[in-house]
Amino acid sequence: MCIYINILTRTAKLFRMLGTVHVPILGAVVRHLATLGFTNVIHENVDFWALVKTKKVPSYDVLLTNPPFSGDHKVCSVIFLCVA
Repeated sequence: MCIYINILTRTAKLFRMLGTVHVPILGAVVRHLATLGFTNVIHENVDFWALVKTKKVPSYDVLLTNPPFSGDHKVCSVIFLCVA
């Protein structure tokens, strides 16, 4: 978590300038982002890949997620990043 916060702290100014942050992972992420000044964060308890499949991903400037660990999440992540 410390590395995560350090990275965000160093890039927070850039991210805030960009606008909306979409965080499709659950946890205390929104609270941590708020302490860094992020006020426009999309954080919903929905299946991100279902949103991608139905083309209903909310508009965002920064997509912040954890590294893919299991299943086809790695492949889906790379394809999404290449197509998006």
